[in-house]
Amino acid sequence: MKKYLIIVFLLSLSNFLFAKNFPSNNQVAIVKKIVKEVQVKKASDSEIESAKIGYSLLDGGQVITKAKSLALLVLTKDKSLLTIRENSILNIYQRKVGNGINTSTNIDKGTVLFKVEKQSADDGFEFVTPSAVASIRGTSGVIDADSIQTNIYLEEGEIFVQSKDDPSKNVTINGGNKLTIDNEGNIEVQEFTDEDKKKIDDTKKINTKKIYITTPYGILEIEYLIE
Repeated sequence: MKKYLIIVFLLSLSNFLFAKNFPSNNQVAIVKKIVKEVQVKKASDSEIESAKIGYSLLDGGQVITKAKSLALLVLTKDKSLLTIRENSILNIYQRKVGNGINTSTNIDKGTVLFKVEKQSADDGFEFVTPSAVASIRGTSGVIDADSIQTNIYLEEGEIFVQSKDDPSKNVTINGGNKLTIDNEGNIEVQEFTDEDKKKIDDTKKINTKKIYITTPYGILEIEYLIE
């Protein structure tokens, strides 16, 4: 009987520790809008498939947008919004740390419009690109990244950015500023120019066109982004 009670206790302890390390609901984000060709991996070990509205992304989920395509994600934790523009690859991770939840959004390449809700004292949110790690408490703006450099256009709030390879190279910027950081950690900050403001406005636009193709199986509707 004592052996049985010990086994039950150990199983309960194991379940408790697992729950402390991972969110009880591992749904990280929901696909709310799709334009043209978007692919997803629902989790890190899932197969790549065509995205559908309402799809859930779990820890390690991935979104791939093709030319003239777009995807809108809503984070289940706090309803923050991520608009993933064309020709982008984004991975999203989430872990429970202490009393909070840390969300990490990795942008392999491409452009992401973000509106991150204010995080609680225990929670964390960061963007990771090939050259930078950007920690956010609650801000909005645009991140544009490739293998060479990262551009961050911050509309509101505050953001702490450090070199991915050398954390000693870092800076905090406020809304109304653009930051550029390359893969060697060189950082440049400047106030918005008219061109930067246009970049943000263009990123917010979701102008689409639809074409309809008649097939033997019915009418096929294709929606895609236009300039």
